[in-house]
Amino acid sequence: MDVPLFTAIVIAFIIVITIIVFFTISIVKQQKRSLQLQKGHALAEISAMERERSRIAADLHDDVGPMLSMIKFQIFSVDTASEEDMQGLNKVNEHIDDIISRLREISVNLMPASLLRKGLGTAIEEYMENLQKSGIVRTHFHSEMIGNHPQDTSINLFRICQEVVHNALKHAEAKNISIRIKEEKGMLSLLVKDDGKGFDYEKRLKDSSGFGLRSIKNRAELLNGEMIVESKPGVGSAFLFEIPVEG
Repeated sequence: MDVPLFTAIVIAFIIVITIIVFFTISIVKQQKRSLQLQKGHALAEISAMERERSRIAADLHDDVGPMLSMIKFQIFSVDTASEEDMQGLNKVNEHIDDIISRLREISVNLMPASLLRKGLGTAIEEYMENLQKSGIVRTHFHSEMIGNHPQDTSINLFRICQEVVHNALKHAEAKNISIRIKEEKGMLSLLVKDDGKGFDYEKRLKDSSGFGLRSIKNRAELLNGEMIVESKPGVGSAFLFEIPVEG
């Protein structure tokens, strides 16, 4: 093979390789941009949903609750000489008390005031204490958090805790649930464990019934974090989330 022909082949080969590399890099960049856009849309949807939850919680707490309390006061102000009527009014007031209590629970579930005022650690601690008081499960909470974090981060982590605990109670029928938060070297570690029935994680994630798991995973990814799940039928489950945070 003469030198000019060999040189031409080498040049052509280099050009082809360059074109392939160029298009490969372009495709990778396009995929990254697409993922960033998807992530941005998902974050925007979650942020909008959380704002709406916060608004509804505020309406229930600030408007509907006081309104029911006023109705209760007005009912007690009614003069009646009939013992039967008084018993009826007392029953109505008991129902109103139940409604007010339920509204308070709904408001807290939508957006705990402590989460906005006192931060993630306090909000999770109160959430676990309320579960313990309900008598449906025994809880344990341990925190080694260093400080407060952006509101979006705190809200998403709190929702992750809520969803994991909800699944443990509803599907795994857990009797004991523990949550541990530890923060060091710019990394926040969140561990949620239960002694429930356990499940096949990969299978559940693929099933239509795995919507809650996908939601949890999506929130972790939105925080640029990682979710690790260990679960076996009859053994229980452990959810570990590693989230990078600003120190």
